[in-house]
Amino acid sequence: MKQRKSPRFKVFFCTSFSAKNEVQGDGIVTDLTPQGCRVASETSVPIGTTLDMRIDLDTKKSPIEIPRGVVRWCSKSEFGLEFLVIEPQGFDTVRRFLDSLETVSLGQRG
Repeated sequence: MKQRKSPRFKVFFCTSFSAKNEVQGDGIVTDLTPQGCRVASETSVPIGTTLDMRIDLDTKKSPIEIPRGVVRWCSKSEFGLEFLVIEPQGFDTVRRFLDSLETVSLGQRG
């Protein structure tokens, strides 16, 4: 089994995604790492599909644009997306957000 590079964080963000001439949908990002995410969606997306994705972290901030990600696994109502290309600003936003969650999580343990 492949070892995770980063911990997953439970989140709840709206997302929209599309693959040219293949699929288009929306859903909820429920897990997030700097390398990818889990999406709950009623739209079926096959493994291996390359998607463009937009994640709305906050209504006050610009959404994070994922110009290219690949679906690594799927079930009836969820799929896992690995980010292949993410804009540097988007990556920094995700990283800062996850760092803040990790800090809060560590503070609660102590």
